[in-house]
Amino acid sequence: MASGFEEDFLDPVDEDFHCLICHLPLREPVQTKCGHRFCKLCLEQHMERFVTITKANDVFITYIAA
Repeated sequence: MASGFEEDFLDPVDEDFHCLICHLPLREPVQTKCGHRFCKLCLEQHMERFVTITKANDVFITYIAA
């Protein structure tokens, strides 16, 4: 089950439909305003660990969790 799903896909899933965090085919896909696609759970877990602070058009990412 290299796809991360209970069943395998008949054809390979296009890279455009892979999560940028887990690198597997998207599960419950969400898309950011800038067009990046993630699995809903991957993005939620990632956001729990990181805080993004924007100041004067610069983005700083601070690591928070374990």
